[in-house]
Amino acid sequence: MIPIFKSVKIAATLAADDIRTNPGRSAIICLSLFFGVSSLLITLGVLRAMNREVEKELEANGGLKMIYYEVPRPTTAREKVRFGMSPGLLPDHVEHMEREISGLKFSVPRAYLHGRASYGNATYDVVDNAMGFHYQETYMAKSLRQGRFITEEEFKQIKPVCIIDSVLAAKFFRDSPWIGNKIAFNNVPMEVVGILSSENWDHVVHYPIPLYWKHFASRSTPLKKCDFMCKSEADVPRVKAAMETLLLRQHRGVRDFELNSMVEILAQEEQQRRIARRVMISVGTITLLLGMVGIVNVFLSLIHDRVREIGMLKALGSSNGDIFLQHLLEALLISFVGGALGVAGGTLLSRASFLPWPGLLLPADYFLAMGAACTAGVLSGLIPAWVAARLTPAKAIGWQ
Repeated sequence: MIPIFKSVKIAATLAADDIRTNPGRSAIICLSLFFGVSSLLITLGVLRAMNREVEKELEANGGLKMIYYEVPRPTTAREKVRFGMSPGLLPDHVEHMEREISGLKFSVPRAYLHGRASYGNATYDVVDNAMGFHYQETYMAKSLRQGRFITEEEFKQIKPVCIIDSVLAAKFFRDSPWIGNKIAFNNVPMEVVGILSSENWDHVVHYPIPLYWKHFASRSTPLKKCDFMCKSEADVPRVKAAMETLLLRQHRGVRDFELNSMVEILAQEEQQRRIARRVMISVGTITLLLGMVGIVNVFLSLIHDRVREIGMLKALGSSNGDIFLQHLLEALLISFVGGALGVAGGTLLSRASFLPWPGLLLPADYFLAMGAACTAGVLSGLIPAWVAARLTPAKAIGWQ
């Protein structure tokens, strides 16, 4: 054990001397590892942030059991004529599908209007969201900040109640209490029963869709959007196929609609994320490999300048193993310094504003980054250390 500790001490002394006497070469090694390690951390942080955003989006959009109905915009005159032959998706059609298709749990019909909401002398342009009862539990469960949701009984009785976001609440009520107060949306008074956070909602008035049919449209007005919740993820393909068959029959054979499931949407996004992961990991790997090539060249140049020193050490009794270990440990120590700088730089750069998402780094990522830096340093130092160990004392001392 004593010779090992002695070799470590000598290696540490050599590394410190080299950093002090050859700051340029040491800076090249550290810079190479800085770029490699920081690229690795940025890749890990951004990929994890991207996955977190996908999870949040999935949770906010009802999960993997959702099927989305939308009406595409006709692009040709022929499509416009064909779409005009279809009655569209009517509320009666939605209720019929709920009764006929097993595996369908509930529907979430919705309609949008642009209008003006007013309270007292204050009036603002807003977007209204006429929603089905299950919309609240599906999309608004974590957004409620004050008050309550609209009850099922209020939906059935077509009560003039609504939920607004905190931005509108602050503008309308300021410091006065909002409970029991009414706002007017397009001249229809509605009692405010709840307030949502403004993280996902801004200048939006939510109210029961029966109120929309009573004041702004009718049940013969086709729905532009409607979401459907299946009982399980396994039911999604079968329910979607049954919906397509039933919708084509209701729409007189005209395909004026699109059905998308979250499973399909995620599959498309996963393909894009897979490409992004490959590109980012490739960039980080190439950067680290280029850094390793630079480190090998620097250490070979360093050994070239130390040939006579190595010959003297061998003449004084140092073995090939001692020389090999000393130079390998020197590479490891310098790589540790470069890796530490890369960890610090990667942590800061992963939160830079030019990235699509702020990076999310875990403690394991730092251990991985330092392990990659030290591994790169050791692998890069193997060839120079082997070259140094193979030098004979006579050749080294006579080196000019």
